Amino acid sequence: MIELNHERLRERAQAIGAATVKIIDQQWHAKLHREQSLRRSLGILRLARDFTPAQLEAACERALKLGVLSYRAIRGLIDA
Repeated sequence: MIELNHERLRERAQAIGAATVKIIDQQWHAKLHREQSLRRSLGILRLARDFTPAQLEAACERALKLGVLSYRAIRGLIDA
C-alpha cells in the first residue's frame, strides 16, 4: 500500500496548479489532526476526477480569495 503523506498530495496538487497547492498546504497547516488534514486534502484532489483539473484550479483560486478551505465550499465553487 502506498503511504499517504503531505508531500505526495502536494505533488498531485502541483500537477493541477498553484492555487490547488496553496489549498493543500493550508489544509496541512490548519489546526487539525494530521490524518484529518490528509483526508481533507485527498477529498479536494479527488474533485479533479469528477471535474477537470482546470475547473478544480479555478475553484481553488476563488476559494483562496474568499478564504474558504473546505471540500464542500470548493465543490460548491465548481458547481457555481
